[in-house]
Amino acid sequence: MKQPRGIAALLAIVGIAALIVLIATGISLSSFLENDASSARQKHREAFFVAEAGVHEAIQRITRNKDYTATITQANFSIVASPDTLNVTITAGSPRTITATAVVKNRTAKIEATVTVSDDGLVTITGWQELSS
Repeated sequence: MKQPRGIAALLAIVGIAALIVLIATGISLSSFLENDASSARQKHREAFFVAEAGVHEAIQRITRNKDYTATITQANFSIVASPDTLNVTITAGSPRTITATAVVKNRTAKIEATVTVSDDGLVTITGWQELSS
């Protein structure tokens, strides 16, 4: 008579242990996925700020020389964060379009700004937007 109760207790213990392992695995997987998503958002923010710094640098160069047009890369633009790539393009004409694309750890951010430059060199920002990458 004592053996059937022992088997039932053993099965109950195994069932509870399996349930605990299943819950722990679910919590671990959820935590891993949330951490991965958070890391992706962090890298995108870094790329966004690098691209934004590139646009600001371009505006500063246009302010110093109203006829300035060029492509700026990280080779001639030193910044604290080291992006994988940074390209800033400044078009000629009026209005001028500044497009900055930065890649940090496979996360891309692209910002486009539109500026007008008056004959006396006054630079006015007329548009600023993040483009989908």
